[in-house]
Amino acid sequence: MSSRTAVVTGSSGLIGSETAAYLDARGWRVHGVDNNMRR
Repeated sequence: MSSRTAVVTGSSGLIGSETAAYLDARGWRVHGVDNNMRR
């Protein structure tokens, strides 16, 4: 079985975290990247 890998940018935000969870639940290997700097 081939595994799929995704890099999700903005993974601590609403859309990024939901996308990461969605892919993870479907067997994807997920790497999250975010810049948590506040202005």
